[in-house]
Amino acid sequence: MIIDKYTVASLAYTLTTDNNRKIVEIIRGNHPKAFLFGAGILLPGFEDNLNGLKAGDTFDFELEAEEAYGPKDPFAVLDIPKDTFKVDGKVDESLFILGNEIPMMDNYGNKHMGIVLEVDDENVVMDFNHPLAGKKIHFKGEVKGVREANQDELDALNGSCGSGCGCSSTKKEKEHQCDPEREAAGECCHGDDSNCGCKTEKETVAQGEDCAVCGNPPEDQGKGIGDCRCI
Repeated sequence: MIIDKYTVASLAYTLTTDNNRKIVEIIRGNHPKAFLFGAGILLPGFEDNLNGLKAGDTFDFELEAEEAYGPKDPFAVLDIPKDTFKVDGKVDESLFILGNEIPMMDNYGNKHMGIVLEVDDENVVMDFNHPLAGKKIHFKGEVKGVREANQDELDALNGSCGSGCGCSSTKKEKEHQCDPEREAAGECCHGDDSNCGCKTEKETVAQGEDCAVCGNPPEDQGKGIGDCRCI
C-alpha cells in the first residue's frame, strides 16, 4: 500500500532547522510516528513529498518557511496582564519562567501555545508564533508502514475523539480563556483589569496514547508539536 488519502503512515525521521544545525525532533524506527494523510491536517508540502511512498521507501526534503509554518508574525507577540492568570484569586508566579510554554484556550475551544519572553511586575510578554515560524525545516527518514485509516481516526477529524485519541496534555495545566469579541477582532483578550473578560482554570487531563490524528506520542502532546489540535 502507498501513502494516499485517508491512509496512516508510520514514519521514522529526523527534523532539523538552521541548515541541519539544530535538531528539533528525532523519531526512531522502533517507535515510529503515525500520520493521517489526505485529511487537510498536515502541511501540504509535507504530504506532497510523501504521497505515493510505501513501506521501506526513504525521504529527504526541505520546506521553506512559507511552505511550513509561515513567517514570524510580530502581532503574535503580546503583553498580557498577570492578573489574567489568576486562579482562585492568586497568580502562580512559577509560570513566568523565561522560555516556558503556557497553553492557552479561547472561548471557542481553540488552543494556543505561548512562550514567555519577558516578565515585569504587571505584565508578561508572550510569543504565540509557532515555534518553527520563520524557519526552513528539513525532514529525512523512512516510511515504516502504511495502512488504511480506521473509523476512530476518521471520527476524530469530525471532532469526535475516540477512546484512543489522547489529543490532550498528560499533566495538569492552566489554560487561559480569551474574550471572544477581542479574539474576533484579531486581538488577544488582554485589556484593563476590570473588563478583560478572561480567567484561567486548572484542567486535569487523562493520560493518552498516540494522537489518532497527527500521531503525537504522549510525551510530545502539549508542546505545540504536530499539525492537529493536540497542543
